[in-house]
Amino acid sequence: MASLMIHLLVGQEYCKTHQVEDEEAFLKGNLAPDLVADKAPTHYTKVCRNKNYTESISNKVNLPAFCADHELDSDFVRGKFLHLITDYAFFSQYLVNNEKYLSYDNENILLIHKVLYRDYHRVNDWLMKSYDGLRLDLIPDDMKETRTDDMEILSKEAIERLVAICSEVNLDKAYANYRALSKDNEGM
Repeated sequence: MASLMIHLLVGQEYCKTHQVEDEEAFLKGNLAPDLVADKAPTHYTKVCRNKNYTESISNKVNLPAFCADHELDSDFVRGKFLHLITDYAFFSQYLVNNEKYLSYDNENILLIHKVLYRDYHRVNDWLMKSYDGLRLDLIPDDMKETRTDDMEILSKEAIERLVAICSEVNLDKAYANYRALSKDNEGM
């Protein structure tokens, strides 16, 4: 998953280039899926037995299931949808194509989690220092931990690309596509 701070930046950048009626609700929706202890229900994680971390991340976010359960009828729900799109892009495009990530023993899920979360703390430090106006008041204090050493897996350039791509997503078009997939899956 992308870190909460990455989600906050994606949400704020999205609001700059798209018409969002209630930015506060949108940003809160964008953070909501990660503000729970068990993230599987809020990310519509497919239950399956995975042999390694790479296989497990392909099942972390189920966008068609979200679209089957929700209408994009509020800015809060639209924010949640952007959160899931960002996580999906993080897993399916960024992480699985990252050479540093691929160098880790895929069977050692706990080690990969530790390394990623250390990097999230480094990302927090970088984003808080680099982006004025981040709505840090929306992030719980215990999720603002920082580290200043070098990132082990993640990179600033790749995160900037992820933010740029996700903040430009056409939510209505993406929703229509994933909603159609959910209906196709019902017929199977």
